[in-house]
Amino acid sequence: MCEVAERIIVVTDSSKFNRSSLHKIIDTQRIDMIIVDEGIPADSLEGLRKAGVEVILVGE
Repeated sequence: MCEVAERIIVVTDSSKFNRSSLHKIIDTQRIDMIIVDEGIPADSLEGLRKAGVEVILVGE
């Protein structure tokens, strides 16, 4: 689906960051927007913003 999408918006929680996974879904540079809780690690937040991803933080 990501290959044909006009925009890619990811909704996740902060527990998914700084972890290893067996599967990679998409490169960070392809994500347009991510919606995540305020518990996201600062280095991950900075990396997303530097990659040009719009980040929306939501309260817990």
